[in-house]
Amino acid sequence: KIASETDTLKRVCQESGIALETPGARMHFLQWRMPQTPRALCAAGLEHDATMGYADAPGFRAGTAHPFQAFDALADEALTLTFKPLVTMEVTLLAHEYSGLSDPSEIIDEINRFARTCHAQSAPLSLLWHNSNFVDTEHRQIYETVLKL
Repeated sequence: KIASETDTLKRVCQESGIALETPGARMHFLQWRMPQTPRALCAAGLEHDATMGYADAPGFRAGTAHPFQAFDALADEALTLTFKPLVTMEVTLLAHEYSGLSDPSEIIDEINRFARTCHAQSAPLSLLWHNSNFVDTEHRQIYETVLKL
């Protein structure tokens, strides 16, 4: 399924004139299996995976924000896939069942706290913002502010 969806994405991008320079993946964590998922991502020609993160709290699930090479411990071999750890998602900060922050300044401060940590380590801040949260004007404004951090 990963290979089929990757082929479809590449074809649609090519037909639409969209340059897909470094194809990668990010999936719902419950769908991610070790070592099957990294192997399938490599076989599909994907270069990175940005799944590794927490849903219920921002943070460093991999212990780092630095991208690192995937390794298949069962086969005792490095893979051609790079993991790009996900530091946080807007849903993690906005959803009542998780952090439940409602004040925009609190959300921006929390993301900025992680951005400063990443910056101090010369690591990228990997942030996922779902398309559905661009509908709300306030959420879109928070996103635009965060991009300037």
